[in-house]
Amino acid sequence: MTTFGEIDVTGPMAPVLGGLPGSLTAQATLWLSTRLAAAVRSYVDGLADLGAPVPEESEICPRPTETDYLPPTGPPGLAEVGGWSTEALTEAARRVRDAADAVESHLPEVPGLLTAATPEERDAEVRSGELLLKALRHARWAMHDGAVNLDAALAELTEATTLAVAAGHPLLDDPQTHPASITAALARVVRADATIAAALHDIEFPESPSSRIAAYLARVKATRQVVASLGEEGAGALAVGNVAKSAGGVVGKGSAYVRFLRTTLLGLTRSRSLGALRQFARGSANGGFLRFLIGARLARGVGWIFLPLTILTGAIDAVTGGGESGVRGWANRVVGLAGATGAAVLLVTQLRWTAAGPAALSLAGAAVLAFSLWSLGTMVWDHRARIGTFLGAVGSRLRTARGPSRSAGRAHRGRP
Repeated sequence: MTTFGEIDVTGPMAPVLGGLPGSLTAQATLWLSTRLAAAVRSYVDGLADLGAPVPEESEICPRPTETDYLPPTGPPGLAEVGGWSTEALTEAARRVRDAADAVESHLPEVPGLLTAATPEERDAEVRSGELLLKALRHARWAMHDGAVNLDAALAELTEATTLAVAAGHPLLDDPQTHPASITAALARVVRADATIAAALHDIEFPESPSSRIAAYLARVKATRQVVASLGEEGAGALAVGNVAKSAGGVVGKGSAYVRFLRTTLLGLTRSRSLGALRQFARGSANGGFLRFLIGARLARGVGWIFLPLTILTGAIDAVTGGGESGVRGWANRVVGLAGATGAAVLLVTQLRWTAAGPAALSLAGAAVLAFSLWSLGTMVWDHRARIGTFLGAVGSRLRTARGPSRSAGRAHRGRP
């Protein structure tokens, strides 16, 4: 008889990856399968730690390879959806149901296997197992219902294309040339795909930091995409990290600039004034926080890059508008030109090629600081969706940690 640790809860989802290439559903299935695989492995390891005689598996993971999965690259067209097979989704739903049945049959055994567990630990493991089972049930229903809806949408699209061809309309790659009936039918297919993906993404189950890392590594192995495998929350975390790093730099530069103005306006010694200006231009003399990551010497060298990089990026924005049009494009040009000019003044002063006066240095520093603040603001605005996703996920985790465990999804009655 198969033991709990030997149940494959993710392999059944593999048909979706090849059957719906380039779809959001396949992407969501890959995410769900890697997360569930890692969560089950973590759950089985937890049972073993509490005395359960479960076998040691070298790996519990989905079976996709880089040839099985094609990531979505944008809204699918006729050529892409023409290769989709809802039979793969239906088959995956059937296999997931069988895996859920196997898990359900073993759950009653769990309390008796936890010989080294306290009653509280035993109850916690039982609840975690029940949530994993609910996740599988929810995935099974999301796939089954999704297959029905997607099949109906694909049938409508097939009928629309058949009628269009019979009427003499060429089916070109340009969507603008499609008849309204094909456009509407294709939109329904896209909505059905997105609905299935959302249902799969919304499934919740117990996960630990280590299981999330294991799931991420499994996705990287399957897709060869290091950044994309982080997903929306991971991309949001990167965006938040970049914003925090940039904000820290702006705060440091602003503090040094204020010291420069104060020492200059108060008529203090020129050495103290230039010392504040030097920190503004090059960063902290000891390399700042960066020295803990790359060493003081290298961190001090990185500080020298600030002004040349500001000149380069400011000049690019002055010429291209940062790739934007309208008011923002012109704002990028003006602020970029000011930042590049100010950085150039500060750089030649630091290199002792010229001796600009306090007023010129004050204006140059203000221009560079304004460019840094503008860049920080545009970074936050451009990544607001990802940042919001990450902050929402953090808030959800905190609420979940303070409250009772939530169900894996909406309940369904009966089985087809």
